[in-house]
Amino acid sequence: MSQAKAQLAQAEAQLARANRDVERDTPLAAQKAIAQSQLDTDIHTQLANRAAVDAAKATLETATLNLEFTRVRSLVDGIAAIATAQIGDLVGPTTLLTTVSQVQPIKAYFPINEKEYLAMADRIRHGQQPWEPNPGPVLILSDGTTYEKGTYLAADREVIQRAPLAGARAMEP
Repeated sequence: MSQAKAQLAQAEAQLARANRDVERDTPLAAQKAIAQSQLDTDIHTQLANRAAVDAAKATLETATLNLEFTRVRSLVDGIAAIATAQIGDLVGPTTLLTTVSQVQPIKAYFPINEKEYLAMADRIRHGQQPWEPNPGPVLILSDGTTYEKGTYLAADREVIQRAPLAGARAMEP
């Protein structure tokens, strides 16, 4: 970043000098005090220096953007785990740096059996809450902390496949 700033300052200084040369030599060339080729050289140097300033500005903009990409921000507030990448590691867009556990709101996943699932589905079908009203604590942590309120988000209809019994035969239609 500092190098890009220095290159821009150098290009601007060279452009300022080229501008002064063109201003000074234009009336002198009109009076035939200097050769026209000298003014032409000054004008071309001025154009080249303008292009160098534009290039240096673009380089500085790229360096600023690259520096901004080095700042990593989490999409959620929470508790960060131990970093998997360390200072100096080469990382890319798919590199896992760490994980963040969201604590407000906390999400909990509960397995339910088929009977509970069918009861919940029946209540949902009739426009009711998926679980019984006031079932007690929704979540009890290992330290005894309880959460009385919760929001039902979704049920995953997963079926556990079981191996066929030994000696079982396929039934014919």
